[in-house]
Amino acid sequence: MDIRATSGIFLTKADMTAKIYDFDAPTFVDIPCDKVLEAAVGKLSKVVVLGYEETDGSIYMAASCGNIAEALYLLEKCKKRLLEFGEDQY
Repeated sequence: MDIRATSGIFLTKADMTAKIYDFDAPTFVDIPCDKVLEAAVGKLSKVVVLGYEETDGSIYMAASCGNIAEALYLLEKCKKRLLEFGEDQY
């Protein structure tokens, strides 16, 4: 499984200023939530969004599936892919 970045920060050695570029490459660097969500617009048929609220750190959950079982199935399939991805890295 590929985890793809939608943006990155590069420092140029000459002037040491940060330049932000959009790119599509594997990364382990945190990506701003809004960038990840923007990159998914128009590409998905079903979606489950999980995260932490910025204000108080509480869990945020939303799904496009009207059926909870379907949302849970999608979540479990993604969990399996993440676990398999982790095994390949070590």
